Amino acid sequence: MKKSYMFPCIVAMAVLSLFANCKKEISTTKESLSYAAPTIKLTKVSAKDSAYLGDSCTISGVVITPGKLSKIQFFRSFLYNGSEAEVEVAKAKITKFPIDATTNFSVAIANLKDATKFRVQVTDQIGQVTSSVVSITIRKSNILAYYSLQIGGWDSWYGSCLDVDTGTPMSGSATEDPELRPFIDVFFDEGLLANIDLDAKWYGYNRLPDTGIRYATTTFTSADFDKMKSDELFKDLEATLEIVPVSLHSVVFFKAKSGKKGLLRVAELTGPTLDLLLDEKIQK
Repeated sequence: MKKSYMFPCIVAMAVLSLFANCKKEISTTKESLSYAAPTIKLTKVSAKDSAYLGDSCTISGVVITPGKLSKIQFFRSFLYNGSEAEVEVAKAKITKFPIDATTNFSVAIANLKDATKFRVQVTDQIGQVTSSVVSITIRKSNILAYYSLQIGGWDSWYGSCLDVDTGTPMSGSATEDPELRPFIDVFFDEGLLANIDLDAKWYGYNRLPDTGIRYATTTFTSADFDKMKSDELFKDLEATLEIVPVSLHSVVFFKAKSGKKGLLRVAELTGPTLDLLLDEKIQK
């Protein structure tokens, strides 16, 4: 009976010995691996390493490694108790890679409110770590925005005049007020923005001499207008028109008598002689 127990014991010991040797061999092989650490190349940093308040910033790049990757992580810094700390961007870690040698990545930081540092950290399968840091600054806008500026034409209950420097709608009677008249830039009626009193023919005399504003048509869309946080796209434009037609969602460029440049977007237009709702962006 003793001999019958010996054979299973010998087999079990042999299996355990083989498993231990295989494990040791795998461990030894992993420890003996040696290759260069991964490299990180940033291919896109939106807004030239900066963004406007409330914007999102996208960081994209490529990781190249001679070996195999374990993970790619993304961190952003913040101020805490007077010093700088960092936190990993939630749900952004990459642990699955379609190929070993090259991996692309892209991650966005939404609603930026403060300057921050963004760090990409790559770890390969033998524990080597490589990092790349981008400093994202908050850019200051050099334009002012005014929305829902309500004016109107001959058949509207609203006034026809607008001061573009302050984004202030004014009544038609301001054309005959010596204190208010100098502040008028825009006169609206008959689907037109003008630099003079378009209703002079009804009064028999011109209540508003040349206000000094000039206009130009543009190919900017309403979406383009919304995206503008600076005067970069219109600062070099010139305006020569004294009168310009408008339609719903059109964007008109202007240069005021003050010298400031800006854009007027038609948000609503109920009719050529009715209500006109404008949005404005103008240089500070």
